Amino acid sequence: MLRYLRPREALVVLDNCEHLAPACALLAHRLLTGCPRLLLLVTSREPLGIGGEAQFPVPPLPTPPTDAAMVELADKAQLFARPRHPYTRMLLDAIPDIHMSGRSRTPVQGEVPNPLNPPTGCSFHPRCPHANARCKQERPALLRFGGALIACHAVEEGRI
Repeated sequence: MLRYLRPREALVVLDNCEHLAPACALLAHRLLTGCPRLLLLVTSREPLGIGGEAQFPVPPLPTPPTDAAMVELADKAQLFARPRHPYTRMLLDAIPDIHMSGRSRTPVQGEVPNPLNPPTGCSFHPRCPHANARCKQERPALLRFGGALIACHAVEEGRI
């Protein structure tokens, strides 16, 4: 990395360094001393303690209401073996197959909704292949289905 970066003007971002602060501090020190044209931006909840470090405290983002983002809550074995919510299914289908079993990976389709202007009804309806008019108008409640909590009109109506 040093050989590659040494002659270049670059910005390197090290994110969430609090989990590996000593290793990140060593890496940052080596990068800064070995690459004179390098700018380094580090995010961490803890200072790294290296020379020239400037700290800019940033408050945490607000936590959304508990029910705002919850689409499915289940035991982890049940969630991975038998996901019920369409978005849970799509996310699991998008995970690359590291075991090389031949299972195809299916990227999640559609656009991520704008959090500043979320869609009406179910926030997932623009990306959901099972969405109907009710999904576009009415936000689903988190209801119990077979040992899991699921917020989905299609599941509630027995369409999936």
